Amino acid sequence: MSLKRTIGRNGLWLDSRVRSGQAGFVHQIPLVIRVAARVVGCCWWLTFSTQAAQETNVANYFTRVWQVENGLPQNKIPAVVQTRDGYLWVGTYSGLARFDGVRFTVFDKKNTPGLHSQRVTALFESTDGTLWIGHENGEVTTCKDEKFQPLKILAPWDSRKISAITADESGDVWLLNASGLLARVRDGLVLSPQTGTATKLLSLARATNGAIWVERDGRLSVLEHGQLRVVHPDWPLTNSTYVQGIGASRDGGLWVANNGRIRKWKDNQWTQDLGAAPWELAPLSRLIETSDGILVAATANTGIFLLFPGTDAPARHVNRFDGLEANWIPALMEDREGNLWLGSAGAGLIEMRTSHIQTISPPDHWRGRPLLGVCAGRDGAMWIGTEGAGLYRLQNGEWTNFSYTNFFNNSFVWSVAENTAGELFVGTWGAGMFMREGDHFKFAPILERMWTPVPALLAARDGGLWAGTEAGLLHYQNGTTNWFTEADGKSLRDVRCIAEATNGAVWFGMAGNGLACLENN
Repeated sequence: MSLKRTIGRNGLWLDSRVRSGQAGFVHQIPLVIRVAARVVGCCWWLTFSTQAAQETNVANYFTRVWQVENGLPQNKIPAVVQTRDGYLWVGTYSGLARFDGVRFTVFDKKNTPGLHSQRVTALFESTDGTLWIGHENGEVTTCKDEKFQPLKILAPWDSRKISAITADESGDVWLLNASGLLARVRDGLVLSPQTGTATKLLSLARATNGAIWVERDGRLSVLEHGQLRVVHPDWPLTNSTYVQGIGASRDGGLWVANNGRIRKWKDNQWTQDLGAAPWELAPLSRLIETSDGILVAATANTGIFLLFPGTDAPARHVNRFDGLEANWIPALMEDREGNLWLGSAGAGLIEMRTSHIQTISPPDHWRGRPLLGVCAGRDGAMWIGTEGAGLYRLQNGEWTNFSYTNFFNNSFVWSVAENTAGELFVGTWGAGMFMREGDHFKFAPILERMWTPVPALLAARDGGLWAGTEAGLLHYQNGTTNWFTEADGKSLRDVRCIAEATNGAVWFGMAGNGLACLENN
C-alpha cells in the first residue's frame, strides 16, 4: 500500500523524530502489512501515492478513509474490532469485511454458508480467539479458524438487534440487545439493567477487572460476578440523572459523562474530574481511553472530541468540517499501534493515525508563495526559501523574514545550504549566490558578478559547497571556484539537484540534459 500526501504551498511539515535526533520519517501501516517511506533531502514537496481515499492532517493525526470503491461492502459501519492475528474486522449492513491493511475480504450470505445474516451490528473476540458476530435480527455467529457457525441463543427474549458483545471476569460471553437487556450465552440468563428517562441511549464498557458496565436510557448499572446492580455514585436516584456515555479507563476505573460533565469513577469514588464536557449534553455513541491516555468521545451528530487528562492541552473537536468526512460515528476502537479506527454512518471506515509531523507556518503564511528549499542550521535555526517571499528563519519560536532587499532586489530563494564550517549560503533565481554575514547577506566572495540562477546547493564532504546553476555544476570552497560545464562533448547546463555518495562521487540532475556523475574530477 502506498500513501498520498502533498505538502508545500500552505505549510512545512517537520518530523519530531528528526528534531530529536532520529533519522528520517517512518510511516507505518497498522495491521498485517507495514510500509515505510523516507523523507530524502530538503524537498519542498513531499508526495506519497495511494489507491486508498482522502487524507488530511487533523490536529496531530492523519485521517484516511476507505469506502465501497476501496473494497468495503457498504459505507455504513456499526462495528469494528481488531483480532489477535492483526486483522481488522469491519461489520456493515451488507456483510462482514476482513482488512489486512491492503485489501478487504468480504464475507456474506453468498460466499459464507455459516453466515445466515449479513447485517452485522456487533463484533467481539474472546480469549480463545473466537470472533463473535452480532446481527441486526438478533442472531449471533461465531468464527474460529475461518469457520463460521450460527449460534443457538438460549435467552428467552425477543429477537432484537445485538448492540454489543463482551465477556466478564470468568470468561462468560454476554450479549446486549437493542432494548438494553443482557443475556449470558452459556445458559441464557437474562438480566434487565434499570432504565432512566433518556430513551434510546445505550452503551457498554468492560473494565480491566472484567466488570461490565451498562448505561441504559441514561441510568448506570454494573455486572460483577453474575450480579447486576444500579450505580448512582453521589447523585440522587432521580429522573434528573442523565448518563450520556461511559468508557473504561486504563487504570481499572470508568469514565462517566453525565449531565454535561466528565469524571472518572474508581473504587467507589470519583478520582478525577475534567469539568464541563465540550460536547455539553449531547449523547455519546462511544467513549474510549487510548493507550496514550487520550479520551476519545464519539457522537451521533457532531463528530468526535479528543480530551487530554492530566495536561493543559485544550479539548479538540473534529468533525466533517475538519476533514473527518462524517459527524455520526457509531463505532470506535484503538488498534495495537495506537491508531484510531472509526466506523461512520455512511462515510466508510476512517483511520486516524498518530502523526510525528507538525505543520509550521509563519504569521504571513509565506505570503501565499510555494516553498523551494529547506536547511537546518547547526545553531537550531530552520531556514526556508520561497518563490517570491524571500528567505525565512525560524529560531527559538521566532520568525524572521529576509526579503528581496537582502538579495540584490530578488525574492526568489531556490536553495539554502550550510557548509561544514557553519557558513550559510543562499541560491537565488537570477541574482546569484549569497553568503550570510550576521543578520545580513552579501554576494559570496568572488561570485559578485555571477547572476545566474542557483536552484541547488549541497554542503560538500570536503568542507566546500556544490552549487547547481544554469551554467553548470560549481564547486566552491574558500573563495575558489571549479566549474564543470561539459562532459564528453555534452553540455552540463541547468543543474537542478545534487547528491554526494559516500565514495565522494557527485551525482547531479539537469533540466533537459539528463543525469551526470562526477568522480575523481
